[in-house]
Parts: sequence; structure tokens; C-alpha cells
Amino acid sequence: MIKNLTPHRITISNKDQSIMLTLPSEDNPARCLEITKDHGEFDGFPLVTKSFGKVENLPDPEPDVLYIVSKMIRDACPDRNDIASPGDLFRDENGEVMWAGSLVVNP
Repeated sequence: MIKNLTPHRITISNKDQSIMLTLPSEDNPARCLEITKDHGEFDGFPLVTKSFGKVENLPDPEPDVLYIVSKMIRDACPDRNDIASPGDLFRDENGEVMWAGSLVVNP
């Protein structure tokens, strides 16, 4: 089973695009807390630093379940082998993502 923990509907395809699977977003998508700190000013413009903290709403691993998450979430959880992020994105003429041609997993 594949569960979509991104905040967006995801469509994935197999290599020859003969199979397309569209997955709605789950009710509570996985998120990474964003931490913003003031870092002074430059020529009157505020400077900040941003970092990412704890991952929220990522369930514990379940047998035979693959969770689709953002690349940021996947990168924040390098030891998880049950998560994947969309890869090889196909876009329309306006640059909007139509589908993912692969799912990227942690090594």
C-alpha cells in the first residue's frame, strides 16, 4: 500500500506510462517544523536564518506500507526505508507538475 503524506495530490507512473496512480493527500500530511531566527539587517532589510526541526505527522513504519513524503522530510529521516519522495517530474507547458516518473528512496 502507498500512502501520500504530502499536502498535495500525487500522480505516479510506471516507466512506459501505461499505469498511472493518483493518490490524494492524507488528512494529516507529514511536516518539518521551520525555525526562523533574526540575523540582523543589511541596508535596512531584515536578514533571517531558517532551519528545519522535528518532523511531525510521520507514522511509525508499517509492514508493506510506503509513505510518499516531500524531499525535505525524506532528507530529515535518512534511516527510514519506508518513505519515498516524487522524482523525475513531468511538467506541463506552464511548469505545473503533472506526474512523477519515479519515487526516490533513501539508500
